[in-house]
Amino acid sequence: MSAEAIEMALDSTGLPWARREAGWAVSAPEGVARELFVSATDEGAKVGAVLVEWDEAGPESLEALWRFLAKAEKDIRGIRCRVDGSQARIEAEVAEEEIESKLEEALFGVAAGCRFLAREARSLLDVELARAFVMFHGNVC
Repeated sequence: MSAEAIEMALDSTGLPWARREAGWAVSAPEGVARELFVSATDEGAKVGAVLVEWDEAGPESLEALWRFLAKAEKDIRGIRCRVDGSQARIEAEVAEEEIESKLEEALFGVAAGCRFLAREARSLLDVELARAFVMFHGNVC
């Protein structure tokens, strides 16, 4: 993927951004505490952000978080959520031929995911809340 094409698309969003070693850091829109990160892929670009990080999380919390994020993927168009090591991430992929028309949408989708999901995701790191979440939702998620 062409760095120039990504940078032109980033310029068109009006959001401040800076080149970083492996990609571009984008200042998130108002109301989002996390920085967004754009990286080039073989297929186009990926937009991502860390939703929540932890030092330690019990199995109950990880299960609740996984269920919560799986449901969130269905509710917020165009995002994927994943648990990776000690963080939960939100990501969106943009095909190379759609960089110009869809990068902004991916940025705002990931930002919306952060805005709408961060507090709840963070709360699921509490074991008691995680247990209650899993019991309440059962196999529905």
